[in-house]
Amino acid sequence: MSKDTDIMKAQFEPVNTCRHDKRLRAALIKLSFAGLLAVFAIFQVFNIVQFVTNGAQDIAISTQRLKVLRDVETIVASIGDNIPKYLAANNPASLVDAEAVITARFTELSSHGPEDDVMAIDALRNATLGLMTSLQTAIKSRDEMALWDAVDMQRTAFETSLQIAISEQEHIAHGGLSGLVEKSQFTVFALMIVLAATVFLLTTVLVTGFREMKHREEVERDLRAAVQRATESSLAKSQFLATVTHELRTPLNAIIGYSELLGGEKLSRDQRQQVSRLSNAGQTLSKIVDDVLDLSRIEAGAMELRDESFCPRELLQEAIDLVSVHSCAKGLVLTSETGREVPKSLRGDPLRLSQVLLNLLNNAIKFTPDGFVTLRMTSRMNEDGTAQLRFEVQDSGIGISIADQDRLFQRFSQMQNGAQEYHGGSGLGLSISQGLIEQMGGKINVFSRLGEGTIFWFHVNLPIVETDFQAQPEVQIEEMPVSLADHVKSVMLIDDSEDTADVLRRILLREGVQCDAITDVSLALDQIVEHGPDVILCDMQMPKITGHELTRCIRALPKPFCDIPIVAFSANTMKSDIEDMLLAGADGYLAKPFQAHDVIEAVLAVVTNRPAIIENAAQPIVTVAETPGELEDLVDLMGSDWALKFIERLSHRLELFFKDGKDTAKRISVVHSVVAEAGQLGLRDLAWTASALEEALRAGTRSVNEEARFRNEARNFLSRLPVYTSRIRQAQ
Repeated sequence: MSKDTDIMKAQFEPVNTCRHDKRLRAALIKLSFAGLLAVFAIFQVFNIVQFVTNGAQDIAISTQRLKVLRDVETIVASIGDNIPKYLAANNPASLVDAEAVITARFTELSSHGPEDDVMAIDALRNATLGLMTSLQTAIKSRDEMALWDAVDMQRTAFETSLQIAISEQEHIAHGGLSGLVEKSQFTVFALMIVLAATVFLLTTVLVTGFREMKHREEVERDLRAAVQRATESSLAKSQFLATVTHELRTPLNAIIGYSELLGGEKLSRDQRQQVSRLSNAGQTLSKIVDDVLDLSRIEAGAMELRDESFCPRELLQEAIDLVSVHSCAKGLVLTSETGREVPKSLRGDPLRLSQVLLNLLNNAIKFTPDGFVTLRMTSRMNEDGTAQLRFEVQDSGIGISIADQDRLFQRFSQMQNGAQEYHGGSGLGLSISQGLIEQMGGKINVFSRLGEGTIFWFHVNLPIVETDFQAQPEVQIEEMPVSLADHVKSVMLIDDSEDTADVLRRILLREGVQCDAITDVSLALDQIVEHGPDVILCDMQMPKITGHELTRCIRALPKPFCDIPIVAFSANTMKSDIEDMLLAGADGYLAKPFQAHDVIEAVLAVVTNRPAIIENAAQPIVTVAETPGELEDLVDLMGSDWALKFIERLSHRLELFFKDGKDTAKRISVVHSVVAEAGQLGLRDLAWTASALEEALRAGTRSVNEEARFRNEARNFLSRLPVYTSRIRQAQ
């Protein structure tokens, strides 16, 4: 996806962090000012409340004082109206009582809060008390004229003082109300300005924030669209690579096939050399096509890694053996070193590890004109109990410059400095190796100096297998020359494919074992009870009832039929599929396509190891074909006429698939039959692509890639049909 990544980089500018920081600081400053203004507004509101409270208090005090003054005025007026009564009664005690009431009123007046400008009130108090004293004196003297003169004079002073006091309190009340209004107006005006500024700042921040959010959403939306386009582009590229490489393999297989046919003819020495070169060129081109396919799988995340036990020492030795001929031809010293701490058995993908090792070793030999090539293997324990397996490939070759090291693991890259005479290959090996190691969770790197040699190293973390790898049942079976007829007398085969059943029946009959083939699955249980075979071979993918369901039904039969060993066979080699078959009750597993010795070993494994499996069900027998069947073996087993008919039937099925492209049920039935038939012919690629397409069709998932690969393999087979026919006739 590097090209798609470059497109995305061109469409989206790098984030300007300085600009974003400035915007953030501006927003923080605005929010700070808004906060200060809000505090100031709260303070102003508090002032308004205090102004109103104080003003209301002053007005209340003035009002209360006016009320008291009105009471005093009423009492004095009542005394003036009752003077004749006081003279007739000659009793000044009533005046004393009135004076006491007036004194109490003035005392009450002085108790209403702090007094401001009370000179008028004091003058009124003195005038009132003077009036009361004059009245009392005049009444005692009983001088009516003197009484009225005193009353008139004191009343005039009293009324003057009263008016001054009332005017003073009214002025105080009015002044307090006016001040309250003025202060409130100013404060409210200031508060409105502050609130307006606060709202402006907050609005500015919110608008800016909303704009940023909208811009961010647009960028994210565009980015998601770009990622989607990049993903679709990567998928289209992977599909294109898969289609093109398979299309290339069609004529390529014809070239290799015809070169093999020519190699079997009587040719001159020069012609044979030309044919040999043609075959080698075809094999090289086939390796490049396989590399492109591996790279497309890695980039698409579709590379599946195995999880199986293997011996790392054997893996290292096999890699050394494979490249030893090439190194000896160049006169190089090829050595290997293995640390004592390396575990005997690990779990991982030995095939991909071997692929990486062979690529590094071949590169080392290629770029080393003379000297040595050394392969080292060490390990160390991790805290989680796994082992970190480390490989180093060191050579004394031409070395790699710093400039070349920077792009060494890029696709289609080759060394430029001082390596012109070593050019060759596709430049994909190291890129594929890096992808494989990284998918395993490891790391690969290089250390080199120009002219001083190179060290490539990689490490992966792998679980340790406690059991001794050398003691696995598969190895024991290979080493034991045991006759199948000595352990098994009868085998029942359950498969809906008549061709597969016929092949297996002939293989078992050749070994002296009776074989009853059942193609109608509905009769299987009755036939098992009736015949009681020693071993059952059961296909796991049948249209009416699956092998898993049938296996469970067999295990539900009464003894001894429920204990008959069952070998399941299928084209699905995924670990989960194998585990499902074994969990259903199968004792062993045979992967399509298979050869005769695979069938014999699978049957022997479940028979000779039957007690061990019952005791430890966690160690099932799994036999997987490692090489495809050969046409010559098929002709030797079945005869040329049957083989020609077999090939004709397979070609007819493929043509039927190309014609009927809509009926899913028919397509599943066709590809299911192709899996078994192609496997028996040794067409491993066709069988595996058919199996993958069948699985995708049954799951109802998108099967564009699977169908493209299957169609290419089918066209490849049909294009090479004359070659297969010729080989069958030559094998008669």
